[in-house]
Amino acid sequence: MYELWDLTRTYYRQTNDARQNEVPLYFCPSRRSPGKLSTDFDGLNLGQVHYPGALGDYAGCGASTGTATGYGDDGVFQVARITGPITLKGMDTIVPTTSWRAIVRIGDIRHGMSNTLLAGEKYVPPGAFGSFYKGGDSAAYNGDDSTPCTRAAGPGFRLAQSDADPYRRQFGGPHPGICQFAFADGSVHRVRSDVDTTTLGSLASRNDGLPVGNYE
Repeated sequence: MYELWDLTRTYYRQTNDARQNEVPLYFCPSRRSPGKLSTDFDGLNLGQVHYPGALGDYAGCGASTGTATGYGDDGVFQVARITGPITLKGMDTIVPTTSWRAIVRIGDIRHGMSNTLLAGEKYVPPGAFGSFYKGGDSAAYNGDDSTPCTRAAGPGFRLAQSDADPYRRQFGGPHPGICQFAFADGSVHRVRSDVDTTTLGSLASRNDGLPVGNYE
């Protein structure tokens, strides 16, 4: 797959083989299996021409509140706007990203790596797989918008309680009563779906200074 992807081109300029190459590890076997592509959104900034891409069931933890991109209504990027460990500074849909500089470093995760959510199961309502507009789900490799590839957790972003929950950019998996997360130290833990949102927000924040309560 690495050889298929042309790093000098944006998502929209890749071949179909590259955009639609599915990685089975990116799917939760309790929810769905490979075999479906994004149905909308992937092409929003290029005249509404849709470029279907492979999907995935996991998203990075971008924030405990607000946005993961750090852009305010004034269009100015501020790291202070971002509270989670995953920080996206935004992508240009025409000019590809050819270099990388970390915005969040290990030393910025003041809770400690073992107390900070890095990625987890993203909630997608039934019938909304592949649809950004119905459930915040679109191509896993398209970095044009942070919403499909990141989620928020904390006050205002509680974990999904059931499949009946409306989509609110929250985490949530198909396992009754829990949601699976990879923590920043590489360990995997289950978090109770009914965990207190203050505790959840502390887990999702890299630097709020609050103690992390019980979540399992």
